[in-house]
Amino acid sequence: MNILLYDWQSQSQYDLKEALERQPDIHVIPFAFKMIDYNEDPEFEQVLVQALKNENCRICLSFNFFPVISKVCQEADILYVSWIYDSPHITLYSPWVRNSCNLIFSFDKVQCQELKQLGVTNVFHLPLAVNVPRLDQLRQTKKVIGLKQKKYDISFVGSLYENNYYEQITYLPAHLKGYLDGICRAQMQLFGVDILTELLREDILTELSEYVKLNMDQTYLVTYGRLFSDLFLKKYISSMERKERLELLGKIRQVALFSGSHWTGEGINCYGTVDYMNEMPLIFSLSKININMTIRSITSGIPLRCMDILGAGGFLFSNYQPELEEYFVPEREWVSFQEAEEMLDKAVFYLQHDELRNRIAENGYQKVKREFTYDKALGKMLGTVRKLT
Repeated sequence: MNILLYDWQSQSQYDLKEALERQPDIHVIPFAFKMIDYNEDPEFEQVLVQALKNENCRICLSFNFFPVISKVCQEADILYVSWIYDSPHITLYSPWVRNSCNLIFSFDKVQCQELKQLGVTNVFHLPLAVNVPRLDQLRQTKKVIGLKQKKYDISFVGSLYENNYYEQITYLPAHLKGYLDGICRAQMQLFGVDILTELLREDILTELSEYVKLNMDQTYLVTYGRLFSDLFLKKYISSMERKERLELLGKIRQVALFSGSHWTGEGINCYGTVDYMNEMPLIFSLSKININMTIRSITSGIPLRCMDILGAGGFLFSNYQPELEEYFVPEREWVSFQEAEEMLDKAVFYLQHDELRNRIAENGYQKVKREFTYDKALGKMLGTVRKLT
């Protein structure tokens, strides 16, 4: 089976390609031509058509969904397999998402349900994976550039979204701004459920649209409210939550922040960005506590960052996520928190109990090693592909 693998420099591209190449009946053809426009890109389309023809490919595969690839595959009667790991992922609202050539695998069950409601037939749930052998080798050799070999008490790797669009809006009427701020605060107290959709009433959206114009593609299967919620409010909530929670943790112990966000809250040491492949896994293994705060556009799924932490043998301390609790045993393979007080109490407890903390980290690592490898995930994906070809 010849598979054309589209390479857009995603963080996990290497791991996916390596795992595909281990499959006994798969021949992988990398394709890395630069895409200018996700929806209409004549030059990209022409090059892709020729590549599929030259390599006699019947399947095209990519991380995330690209409408222009789906368009080409539909016209060429070629299967397009996409594995979604981003949220929000606006191109999933493209009308091309309904193409019969598509096989869409999503890491988030709620996202799967939403796609089915849009009329997408071949959509499947598939949690994300981790390349455990690569991470094992990295930890053993400890090859790293620009990272001091030291222990961190509490670490957070990720963006603080301080440049989110919502905070750049300074011209809303006080009553409208107050309402939006209020529903964001309410959402911040809840995990695993989206209340913004219900609270963004039609009268609110009608008034809001007078002040905030969104350049929506009219063919896209998305409402103004959903787009505003995903692109504005949920990133604002995530930014607010991450800063507040990190500052609280900084009052009990120094927090190591690895981010391009260059933010220096009290008790926070910002070390800048780190390399995903080589530095980040070592940070996870060198940290007593690795905190994950899921971006609010991910409703139920397990973020890639959680898999990265567990696969590197790190102790995962995360907000509640429905699928994390479904696939991993809380307090045995990871530790969850919801409100701020619970987060602080648990952080203090696990910092004081090294043996228990290390045992939980090891249990989580062993679960990922058994059940969430790329070989396991691709076995499920390719099994589905073969049934439909």
